[in-house]
Amino acid sequence: MNPQDEFFDAQIRRAIALERAKNGTGAAMALILAEGEARLRELLHSRLENITSRAIPGTSSPNARVEYMIAAMVTLRRRMIAEVSTGLDVVLGDLVADEIRFQNVSFNAHIPVELVLNLPAAEQVFAAATQRPMQGAILRDWFAATSDADTRRIAAELRIGYVDGLTNDEIVRNVTGAASSRFRDGTTITTRRHVETLVRTSMQHYANAARDAVWAENADILDGLRWVSTLDGRTSAICRARDGKIYPVDSGPRPPAHPNCRSVMVAHFDGQSLANLGRPYVRDTRTRRKREVDFRAQARADAGDAGWRALTPAQRSAEIRKLRNEWGDANIGQVTGDVTYDQFLSRQSVRFQDDVLGVTKGRLYRKGDLTMDKFVNERTGHEYTIAELKIREPEAWDAAFGATVGSQ
Repeated sequence: MNPQDEFFDAQIRRAIALERAKNGTGAAMALILAEGEARLRELLHSRLENITSRAIPGTSSPNARVEYMIAAMVTLRRRMIAEVSTGLDVVLGDLVADEIRFQNVSFNAHIPVELVLNLPAAEQVFAAATQRPMQGAILRDWFAATSDADTRRIAAELRIGYVDGLTNDEIVRNVTGAASSRFRDGTTITTRRHVETLVRTSMQHYANAARDAVWAENADILDGLRWVSTLDGRTSAICRARDGKIYPVDSGPRPPAHPNCRSVMVAHFDGQSLANLGRPYVRDTRTRRKREVDFRAQARADAGDAGWRALTPAQRSAEIRKLRNEWGDANIGQVTGDVTYDQFLSRQSVRFQDDVLGVTKGRLYRKGDLTMDKFVNERTGHEYTIAELKIREPEAWDAAFGATVGSQ
């Protein structure tokens, strides 16, 4: 394996490790909110029990006492979300410093040149990333918007529950969910999911900012930065279009291109691609969690209800593992690192192409000979609708579906 292959391989391993860290941190931050919801349940039960009392100062009517309860809820929820934001800042600061160290170590370990990289200060990179918009807004504003939306949803649930005459338990259950569902069926689950997405996206944003800062300090040894997208069925339209493209060190689009983006930028040295090494791919459009659910359902269906009940937990796990391994043999592999998403998709089955693009766009891709960058506006990230593609790509449309009236 040549040095540039080794460098690219290290970058891909780093991206995979970052995905694991993003998922773990997102779950940990959501857990902070989930644990804080116990305090919310206590507050709501306490205030609802006193809703008919006239002893609360400044609340002369039941409606006023509902608003008094809502004000207390808003204070508590904003404090809880601020706690998550503060904890995430610590994680992001550590991530920036670690990413700068990694890029330096990776370069020195794999690129055989006598050169000491110029390294930016982690504190300055963190500050710059904090002020750089992420999907149109800085992180602080994203948290503020999340907090506002959260309290609006809960306040609406409380007002509706009171007006409809629900019991106290019913109102609280509608807000935070039922214990039987592990509190995953209430209004607050929406905020937990939003926070997980925000955590994952911000970690990608700050890691890429650190990577960019390192190579901006060493732009004289680079040809540019290569956009590297994940090769699977869940990759977004904009990331499919940008995969493999080389952008200037000091300009051009950067990940995250959208919430939960998994793309990274990899340094491109001396006019030679760093991409000769194999890139892993997954020939499936399902999430990992959905695949695991399907494996279990298939194993149970294959065994039959009676047979499944007769199996021990270890035997059930073995049957699921067998299906998982069979799926992996058929759907996981490697392509050379210089293969773009366009080239990867062209080698897949019609069914997989249609799963990724949709049936109509899949036909345009095959029969109209459209490449991935024709399906999106690369500047804005907007994925063109079928109606827009019909207007923008008339020749491709005619090739795929036949000449339309007025196209002669």
